[in-house]
Amino acid sequence: MSQILWKLFCDGASRGNPGPASLGFVVYNEEGTPEIEHGEVLGTMTNNEAEYNALLNGVKLTCERFSKHHSGKMLFLSIFMDSELVVKQINGQYRVKNERLKPLHQKIKGLLQPISYSIQHIP
Repeated sequence: MSQILWKLFCDGASRGNPGPASLGFVVYNEEGTPEIEHGEVLGTMTNNEAEYNALLNGVKLTCERFSKHHSGKMLFLSIFMDSELVVKQINGQYRVKNERLKPLHQKIKGLLQPISYSIQHIP
């Protein structure tokens, strides 16, 4: 079965911590063309919650779009984020101690489980 590489760049932020938060992400397909561009206002939350929500929404929409258009092919998702905390928690280098982040972490790990992926911190 052939693998297709897509790239997800995502970010979440809050003004204040907690404060008004939003997220944004772009997914590039195998040709390097934007497949999905999305941004949304989240309400009041911490910066880390916004980062996790950006990743969760990005992975979810990417998997939905990919499966709809690439039946029978495997997705390799290369993820890029500026949140070192989220990247290290997803990679298993850090434990998730914050009770509000645990359910988001579990949802993301569940979405990533059936696909191949890498996640990298970009400063």
